[in-house]
Amino acid sequence: MISSITELSTCKYAITIQCPMLCKHPLFQEERPIWHTINCNALPKDYKETGKEKDQFQDKPITMIADL
Repeated sequence: MISSITELSTCKYAITIQCPMLCKHPLFQEERPIWHTINCNALPKDYKETGKEKDQFQDKPITMIADL
């Protein structure tokens, strides 16, 4: 059953449908956040970054796994 139709902007509509069957369908389940584990390691006290390492990742965009 259609419970409401709202015009968001010209030719764009939001429709609300009430149907108990949709609540059980996997495509209509609430999205759960994806958790990522980040493992960090301490650098040795005598570690020195070289110029090559500094430039290696400069100006490169960070890509999240979820974006692929």
